Amino acid sequence: MLTPIAQQVDLKEEAKYLEGLSINRDNVYLHYRGHNIYNLILHIGNYLVPNTISFENNILNCHIPKGGYWEYDNVINDIDDATR
Repeated sequence: MLTPIAQQVDLKEEAKYLEGLSINRDNVYLHYRGHNIYNLILHIGNYLVPNTISFENNILNCHIPKGGYWEYDNVINDIDDATR
């Protein structure tokens, strides 16, 4: 039996939304787990360097590839389109 919230979800609309983000059945698990790993590393980093520097901005994000990562590339493209 579905919960009341799950009964309100339109799966076809959700699938369209995720398609727009290039998330599909083949990569959704990797996408989800990648964000879990990022959050875990961020939590550990903030624990190791509390209130001294921004672990996320000064350490973690400096090591994320700036090209070939579709989410990052999409954000850059959106910003470029909006500023033209």
